[in-house]
Formats: sequence, C-alpha cells, structure tokens
Amino acid sequence: SMTQSQLSMTQSQDGLSQFNNETDDEASNLSQGDSAKKQALETIAGQMRSNLLQLTRSATAAEVKTLSDSIADLIQKAGAQFGADGVVTIGSILITEQSDDDSDPPPFLRSDALLSNLCKSCITQETSAVRASAFIYSFILPHVDELKRSKSRPPSRLMMSTISTLVRDRHVECVESLFVPILCRTRPPSQPQCELVCRIIKSIAIPKESISLFVSKILLDGIDDRTGDPLRTMPWSDHSIPILTSCLQKKPMLNDGTIVLLTQQIDQHSKDATFAKSVKFSTLFHALVTKFGPQLNTSGSLDMLNRSSVRLKTFLGKSILSSLKKL
Repeated sequence: SMTQSQLSMTQSQDGLSQFNNETDDEASNLSQGDSAKKQALETIAGQMRSNLLQLTRSATAAEVKTLSDSIADLIQKAGAQFGADGVVTIGSILITEQSDDDSDPPPFLRSDALLSNLCKSCITQETSAVRASAFIYSFILPHVDELKRSKSRPPSRLMMSTISTLVRDRHVECVESLFVPILCRTRPPSQPQCELVCRIIKSIAIPKESISLFVSKILLDGIDDRTGDPLRTMPWSDHSIPILTSCLQKKPMLNDGTIVLLTQQIDQHSKDATFAKSVKFSTLFHALVTKFGPQLNTSGSLDMLNRSSVRLKTFLGKSILSSLKKL
C-alpha cells in the first residue's frame, strides 16, 4: 500500500529530524549524550528497517530516491558521530539483523538502484578510507553475497558499473573490504561472484600496488580485521583461477615470498588430475612463467616449476616447459 509506505517514510524522516535536533543539542552531557545518540540512531535504523520491509521490490524511482536519501543521511550522521563503527551499526541493523519476524534483509535493500544511489551519497572525496571501507563491507559486500544464492542471476549492468566506479575511486578499500572477503571467507565464493571480481580486475586500470596487495592477500591465510574471523587462502577452482591470472598479466610488483608461495600452490595443484587437465590452470602457470621469468630464477622456483609443468595435460604444457628452459 503506497500510502502506508509513504506514511512510514515520513515517520522515519521525522525520526531523522528529531535525531538532528538531538545531535544539535550541545548542552547535553557528552558521554551520556553519546549513548543516548547511539540509542536514537539505532531506533531510527530499526524503524527504517520495518518501513523497508513493507515496501515491495517494485518501488518507484522517486521512492527509491527518497528512501536512499534518508538511509544515506542516517549513514552519514552515524559516521560523523561514531566514525566507521557508526556506519557498521547502521548496516548491521538494516541489512544483517536477524529479527524474529523476518530473517532476510528487506528485499528493497537488494535493489541495485538503491545501492547505486547510496554509493554516490556515502562515498565522496571527503570520505576517509576507514569509513569508506566500513561502508563497502557493510552495504556492498552483503549485496554481492546475494550472488551466492542458488538461483542468483549474474550481476546486473547497474551493479557492475556501481562497483566498477567504486573500485576506480577506492581501489585499496575495495581490495580489502570487498574482493578479499568475497574470495577468502570460510564459505567459498560462487561462480557469479568470481566472475564479477574477474571482470572488474580485467576491465579497470587498478594501480599495480593494489594488485600486489590483492595477490599477497589471496595467497596467505589471514584474519578479518572487522569480525576477527579467519580468512583462508582463496580456494582454487576453474572460476577463481582466472582472477589470479588477470592479476599476473598486469605484471604487478610481487616480492620473492609471494612468487615462492605461488610456485608452491601451482606445484601442489598440478598433482591433482583435475588441475593438470584444466586449461585455466595452465593459463595461470603460463602467465607466471612469461611475466615473472627472471624473478622465478632469483627466487629459486625453477626446479619446482619444471617438475610441475611435466604433469600438465593441456596444449600449453609444452610451451610452458620450453619457456622455463630459456630462463
């Protein structure tokens, strides 16, 4: 019912203006003020969540705009008041809060148009790296996680262009708060998620330092700074390997430690018949040998790679072997 949702939208905007007044009230004792303000923010976010749950997916463009403006306003207030933690709090209430009545996030929050609007409003040149990372992790990552559902469609053009723009402006934050979590959390990434990351790495000129950072992070076990959860090395599959290949083809600066890690992974996987027959695996191997030849020599990786190349059962095997011989 349109009138119902319009009504509740105005309510949440009243909530916002009430919050603004509270925020302006400098007379309140600050420490007590802080917890009261946090409470006010959480209440408004909760109210907004229930409004969103009443909205169907087919909201009009005007509604999307009005709502995304209110949400962006709330995110920015929370950020101004409580930094990155404030942004995460709003995200967790709106998107991931598992309330009794409805465990899924409001379908409306899965709208690509809403996400696109939020990105434009919440990440500007002035936004700090920490706050941008918090926004990406709290709002973009859950959206990309929708691509894990069994019936999920490939990402829409709007979603691709929103994320591409974000990566162009905020490559480090996207590597750390979007790409690495997509690929390295305990639950392995889906094929559409891998394709999304691969298409973006291929199509956007990301600075080499950020590519180097990305490669080292997906090859090493780590810890998710935000949640304290473990991050594993990226699981290798025909969907995920092309991501690494696209990175190597950009010839980033990799230190010898990373080259050795990559060599060990290739050696390990080449013993598996599935990988030995995989053209995508051979293509990665070929990219390593052709782009990082001299360094393979200095890092002492050649013997291991020679042994691995003999195991390959694809047309690239011979070419890799002859490239290795020239080094």
